[in-house]
Amino acid sequence: MVLMVLLVGCDSELAPGGLCPTCVPQTGGETSDFGGGSECQLEERALTPDSELRPELDTTLAAYAGRFERTLRWSAPDATRPFTPDGTTIRGNVEVEDGAYFANDSVDCGEVQLRTRVTLETADGGLQATSEGALRFRPADGTSYITAASDLSEARGNLDLRLDSAEPHVGRLLTSIVANADGLSGAVTIEVSYFADRDSAEAYARGEKIESTSEFRVVGTF
Repeated sequence: MVLMVLLVGCDSELAPGGLCPTCVPQTGGETSDFGGGSECQLEERALTPDSELRPELDTTLAAYAGRFERTLRWSAPDATRPFTPDGTTIRGNVEVEDGAYFANDSVDCGEVQLRTRVTLETADGGLQATSEGALRFRPADGTSYITAASDLSEARGNLDLRLDSAEPHVGRLLTSIVANADGLSGAVTIEVSYFADRDSAEAYARGEKIESTSEFRVVGTF
């Protein structure tokens, strides 16, 4: 591993239940955000110590290294929430794999991607989740960011997402992180797809293309 730091958990009394107990679990398809769903072709290559990209990439990795702790502001509806309404502490951990994936050199695809795991936990018990995705680095301008996704049915917490439990639904929890002069900042977002019946939701969860209506909502920023 290039980076690996263990996240220290909250006290046991804060261990929450399922964040979305009514979500249909995803049993197929890809819930991670590696590749970003784009048409860019990725090619795996080893990054050797003498690679011309190594110095810039090492600097980028260092910006995301280690456990981070920030203030998170909830953006979800605040009525009856069992957590601090004006914010909480979010603790996170980033793990980046050694293998690098190079997209082709066109304007839209010229970047390096490294498989990444992001673990998040809030001090108020609102959210605990582990997501898989990618750290993206663009050699042309030195910009970088992380995007990661996970099955919402696997996330834990006491955050009231105000979902319509009467309609079968499948959800994803999305995390975006960027390094800047003040450290790391980002957002936690949910994407929920609603279906006419549970059979349709289960088919979608297996990776089939099924008609749905979707809700995309930021639940917190840090």
